[in-house]
Amino acid sequence: MKIYTDGSYLEEEGYPRVGWGYVILDDMDNIIHEDYGQITEDYIHSRNITGEIKAVVKALIYCEEHRIYDVTIYHDYTGLKHWVTKKEDGNYEWQAKNDLTLGYRVFVESSPVNVTFVKVKGHSKDKWNDYVDELAKRGSKL
Repeated sequence: MKIYTDGSYLEEEGYPRVGWGYVILDDMDNIIHEDYGQITEDYIHSRNITGEIKAVVKALIYCEEHRIYDVTIYHDYTGLKHWVTKKEDGNYEWQAKNDLTLGYRVFVESSPVNVTFVKVKGHSKDKWNDYVDELAKRGSKL
């Protein structure tokens, strides 16, 4: 299964809002499921990164609930991969320096879903990346 994820940060009239969105596709690029929402909890100060992380977490929860155990996550924020990927020396590619990123690492590592991460360039006319970008923006406007 393919999953595209994205986060969005929007500030209007001094009020910051963060959204997240994801879409799950089958091998023929048919939509199996999509979801989006707004972050109203802690870590809103991390802007779109919070949305990026929430999209992955929500997608993996859906996959676990629906017994989907092997996925490829397409993302435009490189940290999503680097916080959970180890180098040959056993150290992570990026340090998880706060509760948000550390919690993300623990969640992904403890998930029964096998994840392969693929970085895509944001805002580059990638159909599904643009699609989840719009979902995340919609989420931030809820």
